[in-house]
Amino acid sequence: MRIAPVYIDNINGKKIDKNIFSSYKNLAYLKPGDRLTLDYKNSFNSDSKKRLQLTAEHVERKAVEVSIKDQNLILQVKSFRRGTIHFIKKALSLAYNKKKLIIDLRHSPGGDIYALVDWLSLLLNDDIPVITLRKQSEQHKSTQSSNITLFTLPGKIEQRIPIIIIVSEYTASSAEIFARILRTQIPGTLIIGRPSKGKCLAQSNYALGNLGALKLSTYNVELIDSGSCEGIPIQPDILKAGVETYNLQQINQLVEQVAPANRP
Repeated sequence: MRIAPVYIDNINGKKIDKNIFSSYKNLAYLKPGDRLTLDYKNSFNSDSKKRLQLTAEHVERKAVEVSIKDQNLILQVKSFRRGTIHFIKKALSLAYNKKKLIIDLRHSPGGDIYALVDWLSLLLNDDIPVITLRKQSEQHKSTQSSNITLFTLPGKIEQRIPIIIIVSEYTASSAEIFARILRTQIPGTLIIGRPSKGKCLAQSNYALGNLGALKLSTYNVELIDSGSCEGIPIQPDILKAGVETYNLQQINQLVEQVAPANRP
C-alpha cells in the first residue's frame, strides 16, 4: 500500500517553508524525548489542517539502501560513511546482469570525503587524481604544500550498464562531488532531477569532550578537471520538477522513460 504525501504547515506553531532552511533547521537539534506539535494538510491548497503530537526518538540512519526494480539496481545514498565499502562492493557486484545502475542522491547531504573516494574507486580506474583539498584560510595562497590531492585506489568493479544519477536541491557536498566526477569520468552518465545545493566543502570534526563534537567546513574542494564547485549547483542533463517527493517505483519509471537501455 502506498501512503500519500502530506504537507506540513507548521511545527510547534512555526510556519514551515521547504525553500527556507531557517524555518525548519531546529529539527536538527531535536533530542530524544522532545515533544512536537505538527499541523499538516492532505493537499497543498487545502485549508483544512490536522494535528499530530509527536515525541522525538533516536533513529540510526542507514548510509545506503539497495533495491532492485525491473532489473535496475538502485542505490539510495543517504550519506558517504566510512565502514560501508564492503557493503557497496557487494551491492555493485549485483549490477553485472542488470539493465541500469541508478544512484539516488536526492536526500544526501554528503558525508566523509575519504569514503567518497573509496566509493569512486569501485567505479573508476585506480590512481586517478579526483579531488584537491585546500585549506580555506589558504585559498588564495595556493602553495603546493597546503594542498591534499586524493587519488582513486585499486578495486574497480567493471560496469557495462548505464549509470543514472538522481539529484535534487537537497543534494550537497560529497554527494555533489561524487555526481560531478562520475559524469566527467564515465561517458554516458546521465543526471536527472533538479539543480543541487552548490556546496563543495569538506568538513572536519573537533571533539568537545562530553559535549560531543563540532563539525566545521575547513577545506575547499577543487575538482581536478574543473576547479572549485563551491556555489555552483549541478545542472541536471534532464530537469524534473518534484523529483524529491518521488518514491522508488516512480524513480524507476522516470528512468525507464528517459534513459537509454545501453551505454553509447
